[in-house]
Amino acid sequence: MLYLVHSHRAKTRAKLLEEASRALDFDQYPVLRAFGLGNQGQNKEMIFQGLDELFERGWLDEKESLQVTRAGKVHLQSQARKVRRMMGRSFIAEKP
Repeated sequence: MLYLVHSHRAKTRAKLLEEASRALDFDQYPVLRAFGLGNQGQNKEMIFQGLDELFERGWLDEKESLQVTRAGKVHLQSQARKVRRMMGRSFIAEKP
């Protein structure tokens, strides 16, 4: 959700909730639904909890529109570095 705000795909709380709900709408994928991931009620609760946590941690701010705070940007950069390191390791491990 933090990335959605950072990338300007969600500038309002309503738009962020809409985008997050769409991302977690597993009902359209039979395999995911078979794993029990299609429960929209649980997903909505998880989205609201996640949004609350972003504000509590100080990673998201809402003035006229949603904005990622400096601390939120640091967190995003840290997570991106972790993903890049993990991807680099997996490519190195796969080389013969």
